[in-house]
Amino acid sequence: MRTSHRYRIGFTLIEMVVSMAVMSIILSAIGVTLAVSLNTIPSVTSPEFQLVDRVRGWDQFIQDMHYAQHILQHDEASVAVVVDDRNGNGNVERIEYTWSDDNKTLKRTYNGVSHTTVFDNLEALKFGYILHQGVYSFEPPVVESENLIARIDTGVLPVKINVKENLWQGSMILPKHNLGDEGWILDAIYFYAQELTSDEVDFHVECWTVGENDGLVAKVLEKTVEVDLTNHYKAVPVIFSEPIELELNQKVFVFVKSMDAEDNVALLGSVVNAGMAKFSTDQGKTWNDVLWPGVSVAFKYRKLTSQDSKVYTREHFKGIEVHYKNQEESEDQNLYVNFFNQPQLSKTVLYSDFSTTLANLDITGNGIDWSLESTKGNLSTEDEGYLSGEHELKTLDHILARDEDYVLAHIVASSSRKQGSLIDTRTRVDVSETHVVETMFELTYNKQQEIQSLTFSNKRSGDWESIVSINHLPMGYIDIRQLIDPDRREAYLIVQGAAYGPYDLEQMQADNISTDMIVKTYKEGAINSASLSVIGD
Repeated sequence: MRTSHRYRIGFTLIEMVVSMAVMSIILSAIGVTLAVSLNTIPSVTSPEFQLVDRVRGWDQFIQDMHYAQHILQHDEASVAVVVDDRNGNGNVERIEYTWSDDNKTLKRTYNGVSHTTVFDNLEALKFGYILHQGVYSFEPPVVESENLIARIDTGVLPVKINVKENLWQGSMILPKHNLGDEGWILDAIYFYAQELTSDEVDFHVECWTVGENDGLVAKVLEKTVEVDLTNHYKAVPVIFSEPIELELNQKVFVFVKSMDAEDNVALLGSVVNAGMAKFSTDQGKTWNDVLWPGVSVAFKYRKLTSQDSKVYTREHFKGIEVHYKNQEESEDQNLYVNFFNQPQLSKTVLYSDFSTTLANLDITGNGIDWSLESTKGNLSTEDEGYLSGEHELKTLDHILARDEDYVLAHIVASSSRKQGSLIDTRTRVDVSETHVVETMFELTYNKQQEIQSLTFSNKRSGDWESIVSINHLPMGYIDIRQLIDPDRREAYLIVQGAAYGPYDLEQMQADNISTDMIVKTYKEGAINSASLSVIGD
């Protein structure tokens, strides 16, 4: 028996009515929600939208100020800064913000060509700057003089002084010191001997440091010297294998005895100052003063000299304050931004790492920073950028250091590329602009020893005069900083982090001399980077 099944297709009328009723409720709810949402989204002209736009504008400003390396311009209506390369061309970037009270706008200028309106609805704006003062000092190192020779006697009335095994003769030595001396280095001593009955003599020589009451403190030399003598006085040198470094007023007692028991030899004697000559007859256990004559002793030594440290102050930017008022708001707004790099307050900053054409460099915004007056070399022939060969780089003529300013030249150079590097800097130094100071650095290298030497010179009366030479510098680029104090006509150097100076400079009349600040390079060295700045209020 077959069973029959009937299937229903579609909805009943009641189901249809119920479904439509539910759907209408759902759609009504969605419509209400959508309407509320649309009403909460601000329009482009709404205050809420403008607030977001202002936050974005100040965020760019904050980033620019955070990473500023130099402040080129700063007043109540504008600020111009230098930041690192941002577009990949290897150059630093100049960014300037300028407020116009006429049209109530704040504009951002990028490298002098790209102008962007940051805000166009500011009722008022004023920049303020927080500065802090840093005190710096150049602490020149203690330097050694060239070898000097001195004698402790008067050089008159020479007489013979006998020495033998049980008769020791000695004298104290101490060089004459000048202001600024900090100590001395003893390299060698000399005494003068003559044969009496024997021409071959062994001398026993000792040197002791001297303490309070002329007591012997420490033995610094003990040496036996074999000498072939004649019937004329002969200088007997005693060379220290390791030079002895001594304090400023540290005396050294030198005594000599013959290894013979008889009077076979005589030493040259002369008048010495009281207390400076002694003798002993008990193997040095006790010493007696000799008023006359004393053993004549010469010695070779070097002075250790330091110069006064130079203390000067420089101001740095710590932060920038922005006081502004929006047209839509009744209350004034304040923004404070830290300068991470705390750039120093400078009147002018000129910089180049020579990785691009000089004609494109306008960090100051006042025109091309450097001009290439003459050249026989190359500009930036490698990726890292450098200036090599014979060049004359000339800066703008607005560079001028007043008496209260400092001029800082920072140059990174090398002599290792070919045959050396010569850098010539010229700086105007007085208010009348009639005088100029010209200095020169010459880097040379020793190919065999693989070291460099730096000579610092000043042009005086038309001729170059060497002031100081700094030797044993490593190969590669050398960091050289020159600080000129126009008021005192002094120069201070920092070479590879070590301070030198001060050195007196001579100024020249600038009648027939270009008074632009320049950097010249000669020969076949290389300059990796150069910056010139005038530091002052």
